[in-house]
Amino acid sequence: MGATQWRTVWSIVLPTARTGLITAIVLGIARVVGETAPLIMTSFGSTATNANPFKGFQSSLPLSVYQLLSNPFAAQQQRAYAGAFVLVFLVLALFTIARALGNRGSKGPRKRKERP
Repeated sequence: MGATQWRTVWSIVLPTARTGLITAIVLGIARVVGETAPLIMTSFGSTATNANPFKGFQSSLPLSVYQLLSNPFAAQQQRAYAGAFVLVFLVLALFTIARALGNRGSKGPRKRKERP
């Protein structure tokens, strides 16, 4: 009733859609982190550490975990478990952040005023 389109989007549409948008973003990131089989089969990973992500091959964390677990040395297997822990921690952190951001604006169900 007289508000601009951007004011309506900012005040009504975004707060209403916030939870769904955050859920979509977190699911997308978790899906990228969790898709280990395609990364293992298609990534051209390197066994050396690459400091420049824009030049040369870069190893993905799931591929590194897979390669280190198949190594017979205990130290390499411990590194693989540490990499798997990092993956799980990333998903947990993203989930916790999404829950915190999603619940930030909700104040519970609104009570209707009874008419006299």
